[in-house]
Amino acid sequence: MTSSFELRRFHRVVVGLFLLTIASLSHAVDAGHRPLRLMLVDEDNNGIAGYAELDGEVFASDDSGNVITKVPRASHYLIRLEAPGYYPSVQSFSDLEVERWSGLVPAITLVKQQPGRVLMAFGGDVMLGRRYHDPNPGEPIQIRADAREQDTHRLLDAVRPYLSYPDLVSVNLESVVVAREPTQHAPKSVVFFSYPETLPALVKGGVDYVSLGNNHSYDYLDSALSETLARLAAWKLGYSGSGASEAEALAPWLTRVRDRDVSVHSFVGWAGRVTPNQVAVGASKGGAALGTVGNIRKSLALSSDSAVRVVQYHGSAEYSFEPTAETRERLRAAIDSGADLAIGHHPHVLHGFEVYKGKLIAYSLGNFLFDQYIYETQRSALLYVWMDGERFHRAEFVPLYIKSYRPTPAVGGLRDHVLRRLSEQARREGASVHFSGGHLVVGEKLGGGGLLTSPSQSPSAMVRFQGWGQVEVDSDQPCDFGWDWWAIGDHEQENLYGLVDRSWEFLTPTSGIERGEADGNHRMVLRPDKSVLVGLRQKYFMRVWNDDPKTVAFRIKTSEALSARLCLEKRERHMSTLEARDNPTVQCLLAQSFHANEDWQSVAFDFQPPLRDTLRGLRFRLEFSRKFSGGEGASENVASQSALSSALLLDDIQFISWENDTQDRRINVMRCPTRD
Repeated sequence: MTSSFELRRFHRVVVGLFLLTIASLSHAVDAGHRPLRLMLVDEDNNGIAGYAELDGEVFASDDSGNVITKVPRASHYLIRLEAPGYYPSVQSFSDLEVERWSGLVPAITLVKQQPGRVLMAFGGDVMLGRRYHDPNPGEPIQIRADAREQDTHRLLDAVRPYLSYPDLVSVNLESVVVAREPTQHAPKSVVFFSYPETLPALVKGGVDYVSLGNNHSYDYLDSALSETLARLAAWKLGYSGSGASEAEALAPWLTRVRDRDVSVHSFVGWAGRVTPNQVAVGASKGGAALGTVGNIRKSLALSSDSAVRVVQYHGSAEYSFEPTAETRERLRAAIDSGADLAIGHHPHVLHGFEVYKGKLIAYSLGNFLFDQYIYETQRSALLYVWMDGERFHRAEFVPLYIKSYRPTPAVGGLRDHVLRRLSEQARREGASVHFSGGHLVVGEKLGGGGLLTSPSQSPSAMVRFQGWGQVEVDSDQPCDFGWDWWAIGDHEQENLYGLVDRSWEFLTPTSGIERGEADGNHRMVLRPDKSVLVGLRQKYFMRVWNDDPKTVAFRIKTSEALSARLCLEKRERHMSTLEARDNPTVQCLLAQSFHANEDWQSVAFDFQPPLRDTLRGLRFRLEFSRKFSGGEGASENVASQSALSSALLLDDIQFISWENDTQDRRINVMRCPTRD
C-alpha cells in the first residue's frame, strides 16, 4: 500500500479514538452509574482477554472475556472493544437498551487478524448538494456557504470511529464534484453536484475508494466528469466506473491491501432514456460503465485471478423491498465470472443479501450521506466484509440512522427495525445470521451473542419483544403478531450527536421532544396555547406500507380528562408535494376518551389502511381535546372542540402492521386478549 494510504489509515485511527471519547462524554444524562457487563468472544464463542474503552477510560476483561464495571449514566454509550491479534469492534447502545438488558450487553465477537485476511467496509449512496445547502422550510442549513470545509467535515463525526479500523473503506459517490454548478447538464429532471470540500471530508473520514458507476456521474457531461476525476486524483481517492471512454469506464481500480491485490469494478444497470445518455460508449463518448453481463466479464478480465475482485452495481428500483430479477441475474453472473464479492446500491433503502456459491452478494446498502427526507431511506447500514484472500469469511451489518442527512449509529427502536428487516430478508434468501453486540453477522462461523427474548407468559396487553432474533411463540395462543414500521417513536435517538429528530410536526409551537420521566430518556410534551387542537403529525408522508391491518399505538400521561383521535392524511396521486402538505385528504377515526391519571396509559387505534396503489403517500396525525364531535370519518371541526388546559406526555408511538406470520423475523409486537 502506498505511503499516503498508510498515513490516512494512521489518521483515521487517531481521530476515531479521539472522537470516541468526545462523543461518549457529550451525552451525559445525570449523576449516577449504570452497571455494565460486556463479553468478548472469538468466532468459536470462546472468551478472549481484551479491553473496552468508554468515556476515555479503559476497562480490562478477565481471561474469559468478561468486562464487569459501572459507568456514569449517559443517554448513549459508544464503546471500542479490542484484544491483541484481533480486529477491533465499535458498538453503540442507548441507555434504555442497557437498562432493559439489566446491564448485560449481547456478546461481542472479535475477528482474528491473520495473514491474507482483509477487512473492507462499504457505505451506500453519497451526495452533498441540494438540501445540504438549501434545506426544506424550517430545517437548518447543514453546509453553510461561509463554512463549507468545517461543516462538510463534521457530517461524518458520528461514524468516524466505525471507519477508523477497516483496511479499505468504500462508498458510492452519486454526484459530480465541481467548484460551481455547470450551466450545461444532461436533459434529465434530477441532476446532482457536490462542492470540492466533499472529497477531503471523505478522505479524512476514512474513505479510500468511491464507486462512480451510477446514474449521476455524467449529469453535467464531459467537463464536469473530467473535473471530478482530476479532483479525485488530487486527493488520492481510488475510483472506477466512469471515464471519458468506454475503456476508461470499464477499467477497475487496482490496489494492495495487507499484501493482497484488490480490484474494484463499478457499473450502472441501465443506459438512460435521454440523449446524451449516462453511459460511456466507444472511444469518445464518456459516462458510466454499463453493467451488462458482457461488460462485467470484460472488466473482470482486466484484473488478476489472484486479486480480491469486488463488483459494485447500481441498479434495482428505488424504495423497493427487494432487488429486481435483472439485478440478481447480473450479480450472480458476476460471481460466476470470477468476482469474489458483489455490492449493490441505488434503491436508497436496504435490500437483502445472500451467500451465492460461497460468495457474498449485498443487494443494496441504502443511503450513507444523502439529503432525502423520505423516512424509509433513513434506515440504513454500514457493511463490514472480511475476506481471506479470494474467499468470503464473514460480514457484519452496522445499523445506521441517516439523521439530518448524516449517518449515525442506530440504537433503540431504529436498530431493532434495521436488524429485523435484514433478518427477514436473510430468511428469504436462505442465509443464516447471528448477532455480535448490536450488529448482524453472516458468515461461516456465527459465534457471538444477540438476545432472543419474548414474554414468559401470554400478556394482557400489547407488548414489544426485545432482541432481534426469530420470536418463539405458542401457536395455540389467540394473539396478533406484527411489527412497528415507524421505529422512531421511542425518541431514543433524540439529541444524540447534537442532532434534533425532525420527523414530527407539532400543532402547537411550544410542544416538542424533551428529556424527562418516560420509558427511556425522552418523551413528547404537548402543550396547549391559543389553538384549540393540541397534537402532532408525521412531518412527511410515508411512501411504503402494505395492506395488512394497522394500529397506531402510544402511551399517554394526562392530568385532565381528554379525548384523542387519529386522523389519516392522504397524498392522492394527482397531488404535488406542496399540495399534499397543505391540503391532504383527511379521514379521522372515532375518538377515544381518557380520565386524568398519574400513571401512563396505553392507547391503540386500529384501522384498515387505504390501498397503497391508490395513493402517493400516507401519514398519521394525533389530536387531543376535551371533546370531539362527529363520528368516524369526520374531518376536524374546530368550533365543536374544547381546548385543553394543561400539558400531556406521549411516548412509544408505533405504527404497527399486523402480519401474523410468526416465521417472519420482522415480528416485534404481540397483542393477546385481555385476561379475565
